[in-house]
Amino acid sequence: MIDQSILRKYGFYTVGSREFLLLKDALYYVNGDRSKINYCIFEQSSLDLDQDPFPGQSIRDLYRLRAQELRDQYDYLVLNLSGGPDSMNILNTFVENNIPLDEIVNHNSLASTGTVDGANNNSDYIYNIRPKITELQKLPNFRTKITIVDETQSVQTQLTNTYLSGNENFIQEVGGPNRPTSVGGQSIQYVDHIWKMIRDGDSVGVISGVDKPTSRILNGKRFLQYTDNLRGKFVEFTIENQVSAFWEWFYQGDLRIAHKQCYLLKLFVDAHSQSKYYESFVQQDNTTRSAIYWPSNDGKNNLKYSYFHNKIYPGLQQNFITPKDANTLLRPRDNWWLSKLDKKLQKLYSYGIVSWITDAKLHNQHDVWEATQVPVFYQKIWLQ
Repeated sequence: MIDQSILRKYGFYTVGSREFLLLKDALYYVNGDRSKINYCIFEQSSLDLDQDPFPGQSIRDLYRLRAQELRDQYDYLVLNLSGGPDSMNILNTFVENNIPLDEIVNHNSLASTGTVDGANNNSDYIYNIRPKITELQKLPNFRTKITIVDETQSVQTQLTNTYLSGNENFIQEVGGPNRPTSVGGQSIQYVDHIWKMIRDGDSVGVISGVDKPTSRILNGKRFLQYTDNLRGKFVEFTIENQVSAFWEWFYQGDLRIAHKQCYLLKLFVDAHSQSKYYESFVQQDNTTRSAIYWPSNDGKNNLKYSYFHNKIYPGLQQNFITPKDANTLLRPRDNWWLSKLDKKLQKLYSYGIVSWITDAKLHNQHDVWEATQVPVFYQKIWLQ
């Protein structure tokens, strides 16, 4: 039996003073009344942003500390590298501070599709990951194993399992109803040798970097919003497979980092109120990257991604930034690979999306965007 108390690091659900590790238990307790359930990951109600929380340490220092702590914690350390700014910043942190990674895993569909057009994750691999790996492999002390996983095949395997079992809950996995295997901790089950190590009880840690700080404004006050979107079904997956809590959220798993990131973003927003730094919350330009939710102080517009990115990842240079429009459900970047699947699996996927929209009581495109960006369960940490 695994120690379920360790799984609290992925957050838990509360109903009044009662805690539940599994959402299904909380739902059963309240007879399905979701309004009574709250999500909590840190037992923290507020963060002070009036002064630098770590005046003697830069954000890069905190990234280095986090990387070293993870290195010390696990015998075998894996980075799930998407090629986006979040995970590339993690890779650079390890490399620049001579902290070794045992393995780097990337999910793409280049081998099976041959498609690189900027509308899919293959562009991140071609323009960001492959040049970086080529550069690193020239270093005499670089010993990290590189593993490339065919994402289309992984999706087909998952949907086939879903089809055979009749379980449609895959649609609620990390990242919403798209690319269900390549973001969450569950994706490592498609890397046979790593999954075997985890099942055998080896000390394995798998790092992901998809967790930027998200802010909202309510009644003129700003708060940091932690959601259970990142958690997905991972805790249930861990318990079902009786494996250790191997998944590590590099940023959201460390409140020091979130605190410092929020401080830096607040400083920037306070000093830059001009409209050129902001965009609509539902931006229409599909050729650029839409920002994570970080409103202007008046709450009317959203900080553009380039400024958001530069403040929390200082010095990071990307050859390519994958465009992400705000329509999370329908954007071709995440759904284009469906044409590569069997017809029955395409129908299953489409049916799952329709069920997901119906269950969530979504009525229009903006509702879909809101729902995928703001899951039902979240924690407010007020930023003072």
